[in-house]
Amino acid sequence: SVFELRSAALMGYCPDLTGCSLCGETYPENAYFDIMNGRLICADCQTKRNRMGGVGRIEDVPGERNIVCPVSSSVLAALRFVITAPDKKIFSFSMKDGEEERALERATETFLLNQLERDFDTLHFYRSVADLPSS
Repeated sequence: SVFELRSAALMGYCPDLTGCSLCGETYPENAYFDIMNGRLICADCQTKRNRMGGVGRIEDVPGERNIVCPVSSSVLAALRFVITAPDKKIFSFSMKDGEEERALERATETFLLNQLERDFDTLHFYRSVADLPSS
């Protein structure tokens, strides 16, 4: 996940995770990573968008497809760290449990696959090997 997100950011696919793209909240307790638009939306604004049929501001287009991935505050902190940390430090953090790691993995992978608009055979191979029982 760290390599995927950092590589995407260096290639010009850096998401804007500085704060909620609708209200500007910098440290939302619960947030959503808008995968298709590469931005962060706080839980309150996402609830408002859902009530309004997905339209939350002028830039939103009625009927626009959105993929949002819920992220906890610790996953958001990890995403921000990976994007902004010095190169030598990007792997110098830890997640408190496996569920948080899986959430980081899901958010990063979904973002990368959506932005690049293609799938990777090597990713499928990696998954098949990773799912094998250890001997």
